[in-house]
Amino acid sequence: VAGSLYQSGAASTAVSGGSPIAAHPTDRDKAIISIAKDSIGKTINAGANWTYSATGYTGGLTGITTNNEDITAIGWDLNNPNRFIVANADYGTYLTTDGGSIFSWKNSGGSVALAIQPVASSDIFVAAVHPPTGSTTYWYNGIKVSTNGGTTWGEYKVSPGGGKHTAIFFDRKNPNIVYSGNSKSINAGSTWTTLSKYVVTMYTGT
Repeated sequence: VAGSLYQSGAASTAVSGGSPIAAHPTDRDKAIISIAKDSIGKTINAGANWTYSATGYTGGLTGITTNNEDITAIGWDLNNPNRFIVANADYGTYLTTDGGSIFSWKNSGGSVALAIQPVASSDIFVAAVHPPTGSTTYWYNGIKVSTNGGTTWGEYKVSPGGGKHTAIFFDRKNPNIVYSGNSKSINAGSTWTTLSKYVVTMYTGT
């Protein structure tokens, strides 16, 4: 499974003022963390050294998430370790293609979960997005899909209707299958059906 990955409550002696650490799902020497609400830190040697970037990355969240983190999810490209997306509950989605030196903003809306389809060079991104700040349904996340690398997102594929869409999981053996909460798609997010139970975590092995 490839999807929204972060470790709640993870600690690091290498940084301060950071959010939970998101380890790369296949290379445990690599990890991402947000630093002081306005930059992103990355390690490629299991935390021995960190590099930092704020280029193209705007601030940290202004609202409150469950663990008060600034980044709410990391979506890794499993076929390209230099390409990943970062979700922020208030500022939306950011994409880097150079390992985190420069980020570009992708206006998904405030996102609490996201994932890149685990296919080489795929431009299909799936995100759990909530309505604008101030809405009475702010945490009632729906699902949006981009088919052009985050440039456009279109309307909700699954309308906001509850806070259960808090993670995105692609099936690594069949990358057209994707889950979020009690929703499932078998065509990479184009259409969705409702499940009888909620998917809250998945095995990430092969």
